[in-house]
Amino acid sequence: MDEDAYNAAQLDRQEWEVAAAVRQYQRACEAGDDPAKEVETEAICDRVCRLLYHHLDLRLGMSSDDWVWLNGSYECRIEQMSTLEIRASGRVECSLPEGQRRWSEPFDARISHSPTAAVLQAYTIWLGNRATFLNVPEVRRMIESGEVLTPPAPVHQDGWAFVFHLGDRD
Repeated sequence: MDEDAYNAAQLDRQEWEVAAAVRQYQRACEAGDDPAKEVETEAICDRVCRLLYHHLDLRLGMSSDDWVWLNGSYECRIEQMSTLEIRASGRVECSLPEGQRRWSEPFDARISHSPTAAVLQAYTIWLGNRATFLNVPEVRRMIESGEVLTPPAPVHQDGWAFVFHLGDRD
């Protein structure tokens, strides 16, 4: 399998997993099962983080000087917009390729599930504050000086570092 086919298959798999987690969240909501909703909130955010990781790899490439490792999500929240649409938000723990230099960045996602199939209909995922995520040398300097970086989620769309959509393959 060539690299493009492999990347497409991986992205399809990640999208399929997000769709499955959204369905499970919906079932928990319908059942009024709050513990299950908590579990599925974490599952959705974990899968969104993996999807972000894959999109970031396609956009930047791991060998880029701007590469950032995404190590997991926390402070995850799900807001049900409609029966088939959710908004997932939280923070992603990030680290630089050289190791223990860590900080966190915000993420926000709008995810729509297909009404007729077990797949996603659409998604848009925003990642990272433009002021920090797109300035790796400054992030490195700040972390080395002992600063704790937790930039806020941008107020305006143009404040996000990256935006990814269903169908993006680069």
